[in-house]
Amino acid sequence: STFAQSVWEWRNPLPQGHSLNEVVYGDNQFIAVGDYGTIITSPDCATWTERSSGTKNNLRSVTYGNNQFIAVTGAYCYATILTSPDGVTWTERHSMIKKCLNSVAYGNNQFIAVGSSSGRGSRGIILSSPDGVTWTERPSGTRGNLESVTYANNQFITVGDSTILTS
Repeated sequence: STFAQSVWEWRNPLPQGHSLNEVVYGDNQFIAVGDYGTIITSPDCATWTERSSGTKNNLRSVTYGNNQFIAVTGAYCYATILTSPDGVTWTERHSMIKKCLNSVAYGNNQFIAVGSSSGRGSRGIILSSPDGVTWTERPSGTRGNLESVTYANNQFITVGDSTILTS
C-alpha cells in the first residue's frame, strides 16, 4: 500500500551505479556513457550529473566532433545512434538498425561507427556520417566483428576479430 506506492531514488553510488563503457572530453566537459542508456556529464571529473538518453540500451561508445556528441549502442544487435549539441539534451537519430555498433570516432570532418551486422552471414560494419544524422554503410571487407575505431595521423584505424583496417 504505502510502501508499494513510494518513490525509490538512487542513493549510492551517486549519481548512478551502472557500468560505464567510455568517456570523452569536448565542449569543456566530460561525457561518460554506459549500460542501461546511462549518460553522465562533468565539468571537472569531480561532480557528475546524470542525463536522460531516452534509451535503455547499453551505450558502448561516445565521441565529440563538429560541435556535437555522438553515442552509439549495439545492444542485442539493434543499434541506436544518439546526438547531442551540448551533452545535456540527446536525440535518438536511428533506432533498431540491425547492426551492433561498438565504437564511434570523429576525424577528417566525419564520424565513423564500427561493429557487426546481425543474423546469417554477419560481417564487419563501417558507417560514415558528415553530421551524425545521415549515415552511409561502407564496405569493410571482413566478416569479423569490428570492436574499436580511432582517428590519428590523417587516418581511421579500426580493430576487431583478428583484423586491423585503415582508411
